[in-house]
Amino acid sequence: MKPNDNNLRTAMDRRLSGMKVEDRHIAAVFSKAQGRQPRRRAVSLVVAFALVALLGTALAISWPATISWIQGIYGDRWADELKVGTHMPIHQVKVLGQVRYEVLEAIYVGEGQVDKEDYSYQQHSLYGTIRISPAADANIVLLPEDTLLSEYIGYNSHKGETAPPGTPTFLQKALETDAALLIATARPHGVLIDGELQEGWEIMYDYSSHGDGSLSYHFQVPMVPEMPEYQIKMSIQYWEITRSGKHLREGPDSNWVQDMNWVITVRPEGK
Repeated sequence: MKPNDNNLRTAMDRRLSGMKVEDRHIAAVFSKAQGRQPRRRAVSLVVAFALVALLGTALAISWPATISWIQGIYGDRWADELKVGTHMPIHQVKVLGQVRYEVLEAIYVGEGQVDKEDYSYQQHSLYGTIRISPAADANIVLLPEDTLLSEYIGYNSHKGETAPPGTPTFLQKALETDAALLIATARPHGVLIDGELQEGWEIMYDYSSHGDGSLSYHFQVPMVPEMPEYQIKMSIQYWEITRSGKHLREGPDSNWVQDMNWVITVRPEGK
C-alpha cells in the first residue's frame, strides 16, 4: 500500500490531533516508505520507525513504550521531556469479553526539564500506553481502527511502514486460523479532577499493530496539573468486522462490546 500525501496528512492530523502535522513529518514518512535517504532534520523520526519495525519489543525494553512512541513521531527533543518525567508503571488489566486490555504505564510531564521554553505543548501532560491482546482461549485477530483487512499484521501504513514478502494480512490470518476479526480501541475521555472530567482540551492518541497480534494505543492528555494521583477515565470497546468488511456495530447482528467508564488510578511510586 502506497501512502497518499493528503490521506497521510489527514490520518496523522486526526490521530495526533493535539499537534500540527508539518511537511517535514510527511516527508520523513514518505522517505522511509520509498527507501530514500531522509534529510538530516528528520533522521530521528525515520530511525525510530525503522527500529520499531526491525527490533519490535527490543526497543520497548530500552525505553517504556510511551517514550518510544513519542520518539518515533517527534524525535529526541520531545522524548527527552518524557525521560525525565514522573514514570508510573501500572500493568492494570481488564478483560472485556474476548479482549484483554493492559494499561502498561503513565508518565507525567510538568514544567519542562529539557525544553526551557515558557510554554511547550508537551508539558503539563499525562501520557500512557494500553496494550490490547486476545483474552485466554479467544480465537480472534485484532485490528486497530481505520485499518483495512488487506493491511499487514505488525506493519502500520499510517507510519510509512512496509511489510516484507510473506507477511500475512489481517484477513489471511483470520482465514488461516478460522478466527473472528475484531476491531479494538482504547481511548481516554480525560482525567478526573475532584471527581469531574476535565474538558476543553483535545486528547492526542495513536495506535500500532504488532507482529504478535497485539495492539498498542498511546495517548497524551494535555493541561493536567501535577497531583498526588491521577484518575484516567477510559473508553474501551471492540466489535466484529466480517471477512467482507461489514462492521457489526448496529442492528440485530451487532456484537459491539464496550466499557465507556473504566477509571484507572495511578500514583507516582512512593506516594
